[in-house]
Amino acid sequence: MELTRNHTRERRKRVNHAERAAMQTAALGRAREGRTCTNDLLIIAAYAAKGIDAHPRIDVFTFNAWKALHRHVRKGEHGVHIGTYAHKETIKPDGTMEEDSFPTSAVVFHVTQTDSDIVIDLARAHREERHQKFA
Repeated sequence: MELTRNHTRERRKRVNHAERAAMQTAALGRAREGRTCTNDLLIIAAYAAKGIDAHPRIDVFTFNAWKALHRHVRKGEHGVHIGTYAHKETIKPDGTMEEDSFPTSAVVFHVTQTDSDIVIDLARAHREERHQKFA
């Protein structure tokens, strides 16, 4: 996001449900089929310090990957920060596609730091049913 003349940031475009679901599914795919194992020892050591037996790509994923698995990270949980590379496809002036990669960071969470979204959906359905009874 570039600064404009009056030094305000451009707003990001809001993502609709289909785009968000596609983003979460892509995050899960990248997490399971990652290109390298460079962060695996970091993840194992960081969670071992917390007393958690962690297995990367099995029970440690990013926020969006957990959302794709119908789970949510509990409020107040702190994950492990890892370094990674993001990939972006750009179109050159001659019309060919080029993939650029740049360093970035991500935060991963263990399954013990998440809860199932199904429980929340059941509670919401029960609340709505009770509300309709008294309405």
